[in-house]
Amino acid sequence: MNINCDIIGDLLPLYAEDMVSQASKDLVEDHLAACESCTDKLTHMRDIVPVTVEEKLEIQNEAKPLKKFRFVLLAAILGFPVWLPLTLAAFVIVLALYICVWAVVISLWCVPISVGAAALGALVLGGAVLLNGGVGLTLFYCGCGLVCAGLAVIFFLLVKAFTVCVIKGTARIFRKMRRKKYA
Repeated sequence: MNINCDIIGDLLPLYAEDMVSQASKDLVEDHLAACESCTDKLTHMRDIVPVTVEEKLEIQNEAKPLKKFRFVLLAAILGFPVWLPLTLAAFVIVLALYICVWAVVISLWCVPISVGAAALGALVLGGAVLLNGGVGLTLFYCGCGLVCAGLAVIFFLLVKAFTVCVIKGTARIFRKMRRKKYA
């Protein structure tokens, strides 16, 4: 097989389907008149799938409803009904995260309150022990109460600072959202 047959061999499938330009068609037909090998290849191609022009038109007409279906499916995927639930789901997730942040803040406020209650309890217990005459134990309970009171103040200041950060961060996010909305 020479180079010319290689080129014609590349064009034969398109020629068999009648999908070549007139110049290519003339070139292939001139070559087929002189080359028995390429003529046999073309005959073999046509024997595999013999399709008439009417059959081609029928196949194309059957494909048109599929094209319409693809368009409707694409419109359904990209259309309003699909994006609304996704947007709503994203909003619910962001809201749930926001609620979780505030649940952490509220839980953190329990620490200084609990430690402060422990301080108060230790001081009251120290006073009760003092009334019963136990000076050594009174000093121990009052010392524990004062340590807990100091820790309660430290925890209070830390939790207050964290709460202020969360409030400022939330305000900053809402300001940015408002600017985007009106911009």
